[in-house]
Amino acid sequence: MIKELFFTAALLAPSLAYAAIPSAVESGQIVSAGSVPILPPVPPGASRWILTFDDEFNGSSVNTSTWNVPSANAPYISVANSVLSLTDNPTTGQRSYMDTSPSFHQRFGYFVWRTKLPTNVSGEGDGLWPANWTVPISKPGYPGGCQEGNEEVDVMELFGMQRGITTQNTWTVHDWCVNQFSLTYPVSPGPNLAADFHQYGLLWVNDGSAHGTMSLWFDGVQQGSYTLDSRSMLWDDGIYLINQMVPCTTYKTPPCASSGNDPMQIDYVRAYQAQ
Repeated sequence: MIKELFFTAALLAPSLAYAAIPSAVESGQIVSAGSVPILPPVPPGASRWILTFDDEFNGSSVNTSTWNVPSANAPYISVANSVLSLTDNPTTGQRSYMDTSPSFHQRFGYFVWRTKLPTNVSGEGDGLWPANWTVPISKPGYPGGCQEGNEEVDVMELFGMQRGITTQNTWTVHDWCVNQFSLTYPVSPGPNLAADFHQYGLLWVNDGSAHGTMSLWFDGVQQGSYTLDSRSMLWDDGIYLINQMVPCTTYKTPPCASSGNDPMQIDYVRAYQAQ
């Protein structure tokens, strides 16, 4: 209820959102990753962050005015207790997938998910592929190689989970070329990412380069940065946001564990624009 009231007020009065949300710069130190985002420094030339997109998943189901949910994916996506859960079907190979293409895309800004990875203590998550990612709104497909149309940012991606290994995941930028830039983070292996929610943030800044520079933020701490390829024009149309869980059969042959009782969970998805 508290986050419902606060973010209703924030959407109506963006200055309130800025004043009430601490950033790492304002506090002078890294604070714990709670339900309030730890915002990165405001880019040069701006004075505050404005909330432009927010889904707290407070209802009993996904808002299909906000999210595109293909009918084949809908049975594996649910909302309860203000948390979104994504599962899959390893028998049929059906993933869960949803994106904001009907309602939201944005050029530059800060995009953040508060996500809890599936558990994998004894093999129950072996082979799963959870991800929070983005693509340009005008992206036509996946041509491969090195050419326009490959553009994609995998903000949080864990390929084929391995037993007991949930302390790092991958940030990948598919730019002019597929897999043009990739970073494993946290840079120093940190906590068990399946034990609690963590903030996975993408900062995209207009720094005077052709299409700007992106940086990855984990629980309010910058992990790395990448300046977008000048040949990749699709970035200029802005990106939309995606949540996905791919079944274990992608990386393992049956039998493999079902994620039906082992979901990727998301507390919120938010976006901000510097002003």
